[in-house]
Amino acid sequence: MSYDDPLTLDRQIRHLADFDDQYQLKLRVDPESADPSGPFIDVPEITVRGAFTQLRELPEDLPLRWPMLRWAYRLAEARVNAPIQLAMARSWRCESVTLEMPQRTSTTRASLLIKLLSDAAGRSQWLAALRAQAGAVTDDVSELWQRRDELAKRAGFAGVTSAIDPTPDMTVLLDDWLARSASMSIDSLPREPIELLAVALANRANHGWPGRIGVQSIAALLGERSWLKHATIREPNWPLLIGPTSFMRALHYTGQELARTWAATTHPFVIANEPWHLAEHRLGSLLSSLVLNAQWQRRVLGLQKDRAQAQVRDLSRCVLLASRALCLKLRLRLAAIQSTAQLRSAFVEQMLEIFGFELPGEMAGQIPRIAADDAQRLLGLWMGLSDHARLIQSFDEDWFRNPRAIEAVLGQLGDVGQLSPSAESTQIALSEASIWLGSVWS
Repeated sequence: MSYDDPLTLDRQIRHLADFDDQYQLKLRVDPESADPSGPFIDVPEITVRGAFTQLRELPEDLPLRWPMLRWAYRLAEARVNAPIQLAMARSWRCESVTLEMPQRTSTTRASLLIKLLSDAAGRSQWLAALRAQAGAVTDDVSELWQRRDELAKRAGFAGVTSAIDPTPDMTVLLDDWLARSASMSIDSLPREPIELLAVALANRANHGWPGRIGVQSIAALLGERSWLKHATIREPNWPLLIGPTSFMRALHYTGQELARTWAATTHPFVIANEPWHLAEHRLGSLLSSLVLNAQWQRRVLGLQKDRAQAQVRDLSRCVLLASRALCLKLRLRLAAIQSTAQLRSAFVEQMLEIFGFELPGEMAGQIPRIAADDAQRLLGLWMGLSDHARLIQSFDEDWFRNPRAIEAVLGQLGDVGQLSPSAESTQIALSEASIWLGSVWS
């Protein structure tokens, strides 16, 4: 492979990224069908150690250099850690576990989680069963993050977080968010796991939603056909329809799809696409935050004013909970790199600090699962909420029905500068997000 022709290398990275995206989807949906050898055929040169040496020898002022290094790390990590990621996915979705409640039953950990979420009456027993079965995967979580960190250092990064985080000050930012959201969480988030799950599902906000999740029903929730004027949404593996928050997840997916469709084509792939999908999570968060807009609740779901505001309050608590869960996961990464024991200990400590109650250390890293793109999800959430607040200021509360507002949102996706946000712009987005989230239920 010639590193003297960065544009040819850029095209190869784009194809490998597509292979990895498809492979990661299989791990989430049907790991039994995933190739045990990983997402790539043979060993692509961009994923070997020598590639990083040659990329670092490129001129430091070459705009492609840093993005290529991060992309090379993502692809190398996908190849090297494919076996352990496949084993973890199969442990969660395919491995049979036996329950004695009250009759002997065989199921999977993934099915237990679905039962926990969907069976309100039996939630306590399903949580107990999941607690008993989750610990078998915790060792793998720690090993995966140790391997990620070791690979990052071999590739010339200071560590895994310096390779994957979209901004170098994520620790400071998440501490700021936790402090800002603390007053909201004290008043609105219960300090008990079963009750917190009820908040996460927002089942009281169950008025006006479609009867199913699919391309047509989610397109209708966007409120304006301009969103899909130049894009086609693929029929994916939509989330199970468990409650109102399932529609929020589906809207988030739609935003991710639109962001991919509208990514800049006038720039090289590695510049127009952040390796862990920051732009996708930003637009996904903007679209999922539509449900926090009382005008959207009234115009799209057809609710009366009081009902619309009640649903906004319930759903805003879900977003607050999700944001603090992302902070939890980001705080656990360094502990996972140290050892399984450190991960379990940190999980108990951080759960108590962030949510006010403890869960067994055996659940660390799996419930919730620590993912490589957690920093992008949190930063994308702040940006999406900030975007929503600014759109209201510029186009009024029903901006989602204004073709000019939608054009402005989609046009922004071609701005490659958004993929490397400055410390100042990130702090502004965080501040605006906290102010707007706090205002929607006040």
